Amino acid sequence: MDATPASDFARIIALARAHLEQVQVAEKDYSPKRAILRLTAHYGRYRVFITEIVSRTQGQYRYYVLDGDVVVAGFDNAADARALRLKYGRQRKKHVGELIPHLHLKNKTQLELTEEMTCAAFLAWLQANVPAGV
Repeated sequence: MDATPASDFARIIALARAHLEQVQVAEKDYSPKRAILRLTAHYGRYRVFITEIVSRTQGQYRYYVLDGDVVVAGFDNAADARALRLKYGRQRKKHVGELIPHLHLKNKTQLELTEEMTCAAFLAWLQANVPAGV
C-alpha cells in the first residue's frame, strides 16, 4: 500500500514528538495539487523548523536548526542558486528550477551539497551533531 501525505505527515509528527520538545504543528494543509506540513519545536536551547511539501511530481523539505536567529544548520532541497552553481558550474542555467539537496551552515555563509535527507535522518543528524544542552 502506498503512503499518503496524511500518513507520511502523521509519521513525521510522531518522530518529531519523540525527539524534540514543544512540537507545534504550524500548518498542515492538503489540496489536490500539493500537501504541506510545517512544524516548529525545540531541541535544548535550539529552535527547529521542519517543512515538508509534497506535490504530484516532487517532494520538497526544509529542516532548520537555529540558535536565536542564527542558522546553525539548514538542510533543504530547493532550487538554490548557490547549490546549482556548486553542482553544475557553468552549466547551471540548464538546470534552473531543479531541486538540489544541500546544507546551509554558519548562518548560511557555507553551503555543502548533500544526499536527499528525510526527517528521520535529519533528527539522527541533529542528535549526533548538535549538543542539546542549554
